[in-house]
Formats: sequence, structure tokens, C-alpha cells
Amino acid sequence: YLRACHDLAVVCSDVNVGFAGGMNLGLAHSSGVYVLALNPDVELGPSYLRILVGEMEARPRVAAASGVLFRPPHADGSVNVDSIGHRMLAGCWPENVGEGGPAPATRDEVSEVFGVCAAAGLYRRRALDDVRLPSGVFCEDYFAYLEDADLDMRLRARGWSAIVATEAVAHHRRSGTGAREMSFVRRHIVKNSLLLPVRTYPGRWMLRDLPPLVATRLGVVVQYTVASPSAIIGVADACRVLPRALRERRII
Repeated sequence: YLRACHDLAVVCSDVNVGFAGGMNLGLAHSSGVYVLALNPDVELGPSYLRILVGEMEARPRVAAASGVLFRPPHADGSVNVDSIGHRMLAGCWPENVGEGGPAPATRDEVSEVFGVCAAAGLYRRRALDDVRLPSGVFCEDYFAYLEDADLDMRLRARGWSAIVATEAVAHHRRSGTGAREMSFVRRHIVKNSLLLPVRTYPGRWMLRDLPPLVATRLGVVVQYTVASPSAIIGVADACRVLPRALRERRII
């Protein structure tokens, strides 16, 4: 469809390498100053890119930008927020700002956030190159889910920042691909929740935040295993890639 109707260069993989692997593949075959990560279940407002590029051009140390992502409109036309960027909670757990809440009161505001949701995140290529690891810009051990939070942590560690411009708007349906295989999704979220602090959380913060860090991981493992018993395999998956995570932690 993309080739036939939009005259785009389409890069395909013979195997499913997940969101992280797909992003790395796209980065390797592109050369733009800015890179848009865009999920297939997102619809951008007509000025989304123009607004974000303008804001990033004015702020050379901004690595990533997003607009306000909304859930699909309700029957009465009202909408709820999907994400107004990321914040990082104690215990190394990322959260979408404003998720499930009403639209922000101000529609022309630019504010700094911890990071952005990669469902519709615009990244500065120079910043991505600055935090590139042997495994790539996005860590492919995540496959999907929380790989954008890993990138948030690495960008901030190198002194880059992230912004949200509320004038830019997009709609994110969520689970446009993952909903069909929820047990598979939950297995990856269990694995990735364990990988994130191992890879990116500074040791002094781990000691300070040990109670919420442990409680959050236990909660994720229990919650997702109850919903899908096979999700417990995610713990074994995390152990399998642990040596590589520790090697990259030293670089980070």
C-alpha cells in the first residue's frame, strides 16, 4: 500500500524484530535531520510535524518532542489524553503524563518533560547518534514496550532534554498491533520492567529507591502473570539477556 499509493521507500525485515528493531532498521536506511517514530495506530494532526520541527529548531539541545496524544474521540466528541510526554517515577517506572485525563487547558504551551512516547515522537538524529550503543539506538532486547523510556534515560544522562508542544495534536488508538496477542505483550512487559533499571538506573538511585523499585517489579510480575500465566516467562527472558544488559550498562 505504501509503495503503491505514496511513492515511499519501504524497508522490510524477513523476521519480526519488534518496534525497537524496526526503528533501528529505519534509522539505518534514512538520513534526515529529524526522525519521526510513528505507530500504525496513530493519526497526526495536519500541523503536527511543522509545529514540532519549529520548536526543536529554536532549541538545539532538545533531543525529542511530542504533541499531545489523545485517545480516539468518544461518541459525544469528547476526548481523553493518551500521553503528554513521560515522567519517571521513583523506582524507575515511566508514566504517561495526563493519561486518561481531560485535554490540557492551554493549547499553545511548550513545556519540558522527562521524555516522549515513541508512538509519535520526533527525535533529533544528532542526539540519537550521541547515545547510540553497540546494539543500536533502540535496545532490541526490549523488542517492544519501554524501549522509549530506556532512550529517555540515556538522552537525559547525556544532557539532552525533551519537550511537549500542546498545539500539536495526534490521536493514538493503542494496541493497534499488540491487542491480538496480549499474552505475548505481557511477557515482554514483564521482561522489560526488569531490564529498564538494570540497564539505566544509577546505582545510588537504586539504593535510595529500592523499596518502590522492588515493589513495582513484583506488582508487574504478579499482575501480568495472573492475567496471562505465560507472562512469567518474561523473567527467564530477562535473565537470558542480563549479561548483555550489564555490558551496555557500563557504557551508559
